[in-house]
Amino acid sequence: SEVEDALRGVGYEEFLAQMFVNAPLCWRDNLTGYDRFCFIVNCLTRIRFCTEYGVISFTEKGPIGSQPIELSPWFNIPNRRNADLNIVFGHWSALGYHRAPGIFAIDSGCVWGNRLTAIMLETPNISDWSISVA
Repeated sequence: SEVEDALRGVGYEEFLAQMFVNAPLCWRDNLTGYDRFCFIVNCLTRIRFCTEYGVISFTEKGPIGSQPIELSPWFNIPNRRNADLNIVFGHWSALGYHRAPGIFAIDSGCVWGNRLTAIMLETPNISDWSISVA
């Protein structure tokens, strides 16, 4: 909601001009200003791999197994705070469709000529969610 407020605000152009940097690499509760916004935006749009301590790597973008051993997909980090949530995400076409407990990666690379993946979320029970790859 902080980022949403900034995007709706009067200074949204300055906000956007400051967003695409590779720092900070790790969340801290005392982050403020553009550092705080940059980390939030990077987590929502660019995170793929990180260390077990949550330090983001911006250079690794390939499929699981292509990263250095000290990095893991963000959703495999031990004690992840949102591990009890169901998360549907995209923007990682090299990962492709990937399903794990509470994780639904649906970017199957349609923009690169691959198939489009969609999820039908109308039923409350996730085991009944329909997955379609067309």
